[in-house]
Amino acid sequence: MKSIVVLFLLIVCLALGALSQERFGIELVGGRLFNKTQGNGLTVFGDGFSVGSGLSYDASEQTQIGLRVVYSEMPYTSSAYYGVRPAAIDKITSLFFQGEKASSFETSVGLKFTSETSLFVRPYLFIRGGLYFTKTEKKKSSYRIVDDIRPPTVIGTSSTNGFGAIGAGLKFSLLSELSLNLETAIHKFFAQNSVLVPFLITTCITM
Repeated sequence: MKSIVVLFLLIVCLALGALSQERFGIELVGGRLFNKTQGNGLTVFGDGFSVGSGLSYDASEQTQIGLRVVYSEMPYTSSAYYGVRPAAIDKITSLFFQGEKASSFETSVGLKFTSETSLFVRPYLFIRGGLYFTKTEKKKSSYRIVDDIRPPTVIGTSSTNGFGAIGAGLKFSLLSELSLNLETAIHKFFAQNSVLVPFLITTCITM
């Protein structure tokens, strides 16, 4: 968490320092996050939302380098009930699992390639890589031994995973210093079979 705060403050400082610089831009990011994970702990969480900010630098007319921090949440969408015979697991007759949400911070660096056209709408492709800091909160399990109902236990898990992403978008030039972007990508975790697909609206103010 400390590293995330430090990185966020770094982005703010760089953004303030870029106010007098050409080719720098400040990004505000928000949108929908679709969870396409299969086969691990994130499977039980549904689609959520993402908000964040970033700093971009126009290396050329068509090439842009960006640094971004994004916070996301995904709600717990699956509850599981298991009935077992009393003799099977020390007289446990039932188990019940539920949870609340998964939250994550994405810190990443990206490279964007925009078409050369001078039209109002310009398509672009991008690649992105970085780290996901993911935490699942208040995953509860309650169980009953014969007629004695035991209280739930609170379980929290956290992990850090590297990821790579490839995506595409459309850039709408509203003013000479203001643009609105619509983009989507496939985020693939390196260490596990997790796939997240954000659909984001990005506002960029160029200095």
